[in-house]
Amino acid sequence: MAPLDWSAIEGVKPDSLSEDKADELFEILKDGDVGDDYDTARLKQLFDVTRAVMINRNLMLEDAMAEAEAEAKKALKKEQELRKEVDKAEKQVEELKKYGPAEGSGSQTTRYFREQMRELEENNDQLKQEVSDLNRDLNGEKRAAEKYSERISELEKELKDTRED
Repeated sequence: MAPLDWSAIEGVKPDSLSEDKADELFEILKDGDVGDDYDTARLKQLFDVTRAVMINRNLMLEDAMAEAEAEAKKALKKEQELRKEVDKAEKQVEELKKYGPAEGSGSQTTRYFREQMRELEENNDQLKQEVSDLNRDLNGEKRAAEKYSERISELEKELKDTRED
């Protein structure tokens, strides 16, 4: 690990951290090592900056999770609508099989309904896959949020221990 860029960390105001700066600091913190060149003030600033970066990342993650949940709900709603259309088309096909065509154009109408039903089933399968992908992404985002929260707790404990020393 490379030594921390203390000048970059000391020059940050944690209360007014932009997303771009948070991304930059995340990379610095991720690969940085405190080493032997530190004091209490530097460690406090490091902790404050780390907490600000983690809060920023957590907010980004929560936004992404909310967006993914909204997309999943939209996809589920669309899937339900398409399922209704498929059910309706299946019912119409059953009626045609049972009662025959109304005006003698049965084979053309039947082909049309079968094609419509096939398309709706394909759309339904595609939407199910999208919902599955969104749920998988959402679970990954939730795990990342938990990881960030655990890391914040560890850093807070470390700061408390440092202050006690």
